[in-house]
Order: sequence, then structure tokens, then C-alpha cells
Amino acid sequence: MSRAAGQTDTPDATDRGRPRLGRRVVGAGTALTLVVGAGGVYAYSALAAGGPQPEAVLPAGAIAYAKVDLDPTAAQKIAAMRLARKADMLRSAAPGGLDGVKETTISAVAEESGLGLSEADISAWAGDRAAYAVYAAPPTVQDEDGVDVVVAIATTNNPAARVALDKVKAAEGTAYTIKGGFVLLSEDQPSLDRVLALPGALGKDRQVTADLDALNSGDRVAEMWVDLDAVLETETAGTAMTSLVARAGLEGSAGEAARAALTPAVRGGTRLSGETATSLVRRAAAGGELPRRYGRMVGAIHLNASYIEVKTRMLGVPVSGIGTAGSDLIRALPSGIYGAFGITGYGASLADAWATLPPAQKRELRAVGIGSAADFRALAGRDLAIAVGRGSSEQVSGELRVRSSTPDRTRALWQRLVTEAEAGEDVSVRRDGDVVTVAVGTLQANRSLLAYSPVYQQAVPDASRSGYTLFVDLARAFEAADVDTGLWRGLQAAGVTMQEDGTMRVRLTVR
Repeated sequence: MSRAAGQTDTPDATDRGRPRLGRRVVGAGTALTLVVGAGGVYAYSALAAGGPQPEAVLPAGAIAYAKVDLDPTAAQKIAAMRLARKADMLRSAAPGGLDGVKETTISAVAEESGLGLSEADISAWAGDRAAYAVYAAPPTVQDEDGVDVVVAIATTNNPAARVALDKVKAAEGTAYTIKGGFVLLSEDQPSLDRVLALPGALGKDRQVTADLDALNSGDRVAEMWVDLDAVLETETAGTAMTSLVARAGLEGSAGEAARAALTPAVRGGTRLSGETATSLVRRAAAGGELPRRYGRMVGAIHLNASYIEVKTRMLGVPVSGIGTAGSDLIRALPSGIYGAFGITGYGASLADAWATLPPAQKRELRAVGIGSAADFRALAGRDLAIAVGRGSSEQVSGELRVRSSTPDRTRALWQRLVTEAEAGEDVSVRRDGDVVTVAVGTLQANRSLLAYSPVYQQAVPDASRSGYTLFVDLARAFEAADVDTGLWRGLQAAGVTMQEDGTMRVRLTVR
């Protein structure tokens, strides 16, 4: 796909007293990406990815980076079109595949940004790719969050880009330049100048490229990389991330959701770590300091004709709290269930947490029969699985299964909890060898096991290596509930897995 070459165009410095970079503009820039092409049938060569990448024009030294690439490999483009045909929700969000993503985004930016830009203003120049990079500002710079942010947006028409961005500059006091087929946009001229003065190219940064390769996610339409140590060392680290959410133009429910997800990690400058919450609590209760290393996080979105996958990984820090292998109990559940959750090694984490509990909570737990760390360990055992599915009487039933080194203790504890809860006669507790089962009703037993279900295998392909597994058969659950799926029609299942090496995989599959 050809692009105008583009020459560097640096506007005059803007007044720092003018409004900072429009928060919606940066988000719009991050989202503005490619049109694959209208039509629907292409030769393979026409679909092949090509052209410059934003990491080639962004300088090295970023502490955070994210890219959307809607001109990826041919396989990703074909997968996007097939996905859009299979699921109503995806077809609504991106009619025709990846080209629909850009059309929808441009329309939203033109209508909601408040920058006075029409769809024609944006469509006239916005190209295939966009990226968002964050750099630590020098200590001498008085900045509200200690970072310089630059957005790179591919341009296919430099004159049209200048016309549109001059409007933004006049309204928001921003700065931009055109370089190597991309518009580089920042909140003001000093910020842009500082970033452009940095040596090297982000695409050749050995740490960034090595980390993204370690993710092993295959072809991708989006990727991100964050140096958590560097981000949390910036000035006012507690507000930096939430400030970036605001800069990205996420308002309304989307903004609230993003802020809610980030706030626990960064409120008051709290350091983020790959360690589990229980280990952090335990350390704090003992008067120890929080860990000094927080590592790096990478992520990517990969498309397949049958699923969308988001994969992330923590690097540079130990990850604890889950087992080294997947749950055997979840694999042994009957196929045909609506959903299941399995975790290994959780009993040990609960046992560690006992010492951190205040005396009042320990008294409450003792009142229901849980009086020690050993009891906590016995409750969750070394392997725990929960399943929900159809019961023998067509009612929803469920089971909790625990594999324990002390099964008699585990059975007694769960029986005590069931009795204290006055759960009723339809709740039973039984022991079979080293496995204790707490059943609500009677789960329908199929001849085949969940481990051999193609739906399960596709949604959680690495379950045998993952200490944490969550699986939901969306199609079966919707059918059982006799609900009108509406936009959810065409979806098959959802799966989440986490491994001890810090890898997390989230998949949404289609029928």
C-alpha cells in the first residue's frame, strides 16, 4: 500500500500557557488507523502488510508504548473479515473487517472530539497505523505528570494533514511535525522537541524488541510495552497512569472502566508488582518494604478466523500465587457444562495469608470452624475447581472440587461451612479418595470429559500449563437461559489462563 513520502514540517513553538494537548485528540490519534480497502475480495499481494512503521520514526528511550496496526499480515486481515461475518457484535463494531474499525473510529472522533474536524478532514490523510509513546521528562522540567507523550499517526497526504492539524494546533496549542510518513503530535513544542532530540529508534531498542518477541503471540494488530519501574519512578507516579487515561480521550463509561482498572495499582503512588496481593500484604504486615523491582509488561492482540486473543506477559519479576501446572480437576469435569474455574497452588497462598489477618477476622473465622493456616490450606488444597452446568432435573447445578493432602480435614471444614450457612438438603459434601466435592444439586454427567471438548480446547489452549483457568461456554449458557442473544449472537466461548512465567491469555471464540 503506497504512501506519500512526507517531509519534516516543524511549526513554530506554541505558548505553554495555552491549553494542553486535547485529551481526546491523543486518544483519537491512537485509534486512527488504516483502511484495508472497501470491497471485500483482494489478491493476497494486495493484503500483504507493507509501508513504514511508527516505531521507526519514534525515538528510543520510551517508558511506555502502544501501537495499532490495521495493515498487518494478510492472515490477520483475512481473519478479521471472517470474524466480522461470524459474530453480530464484531460485525457491528467493524463491518467488513479491519476497514470498519477505521470508519467507525473516524466517525466517532469527528462527532465527539469537539475539535471542529469533519470526517472528511480526517479521512483525507489518516493512514494505516498509529502509535502512542511515553517518555520520562527531564527532572528540571516542571510538568504535571513528569512525562512527554507523542502520538504517531500514519499520513497518506501531507498537505491535508497540515490543514487538519493546524486547526487542532489553533484550538489546543499543540505541536506537530511530519516525518517518515507519520505525523508526530505532542502537547506543546518543548515536549515534542525534547522527544525528537532523543537518539536512536524505538524499533531498534533491544529491550523493547526482545520483550515483544518473548510474548510469542504471532502476528498481531496491536501491541504494547510498558517499563513499570520507569513509569512508577516518574514524578507524581500515583496520577501519571490515570492522567494518561484522560489524555487518551476515554470519557464516560469507557473512561470510568479504565480508571477503575488502573486506580488500585497506582493510587497514592502504590507500586505495582508481579507478586500476588497476598504476598504484598504479608510483607507489609511484617513491616517490610514493598519490592523494588516491578518489571515490564508486554501485550498484543492476535486474530484468528475463529477467535480474538489478547495475550500479556510480566517480565523481569517473579510471579507467584498459582501452580506450575494446570488443574486436573477442571479437565475431569463433564463436557457440556456452562462454565468452569480451576486454580492450583491456592491453598498455599491462603495459608500464607492467615498471618496477615487482624485478630477480629480470625475470631470470626474460628466461629465457623476455620482456626489456623492449616485450615486455610485444607480449604483450597493443591487443586481446586468450580463448575456450573445443567442438573439432572434441568435446573442449574454446581460443584466445587478440592484435591487435598488432608482430605478428611478438608471435608470436615466444608461440611461445617455448609451447615453454618444452612444451605439446605440439595447441598452435599462427599469425599472420594483425596478429592472432596461440595455439590449444589446433581451436575449432569456426560460420557465425555471437558478436557476433550473442542470448544474448551480452543478457548483455553494452554490450560494444562496454566495454574489459573477460567472457561465459559457462552453459546451453551445463552441457550440454556433461553435469552435473546442479540449482538452476542455468533459468540462461542471465552477463556482466561495464567501461567507461572507471567503469561496471561484471554480468548473470545466464535462459532
